[in-house]
Amino acid sequence: MIRPGVFFSLLVAIGFAAVPKPADYPQFARFNVDEKAPRPAAVEAVATALPLRLERGDRIVLIGNTLFERGDDHPHFEAMLHAGHPGLGLTVRTLAWSADEIDLAPRPKGFGDLHQHLATQK
Repeated sequence: MIRPGVFFSLLVAIGFAAVPKPADYPQFARFNVDEKAPRPAAVEAVATALPLRLERGDRIVLIGNTLFERGDDHPHFEAMLHAGHPGLGLTVRTLAWSADEIDLAPRPKGFGDLHQHLATQK
């Protein structure tokens, strides 16, 4: 068993600098959303009514905090969404992040804000 201090020293020795940067893989550049990503154009509010009617090809983006982030570990909600609307070819993306609040979204430097990520997901 490696002691924690030795393990950390090993990580430093092999280098956190060895972590690849987006520029190292130009074929993946289109997936990078950073502070230079386009911001969405101004949009008008869309009138909605409940129950929400999903249509073929709709894209659903879940935003929030730990509740939806943990959906990666327990994907029951997404599975029920697909099971309840078979044949619609829905696309579901999760942009949830632990500790997010309405007016606070702590992210690493250069990550891009929520609006840029939502624009990328269309």
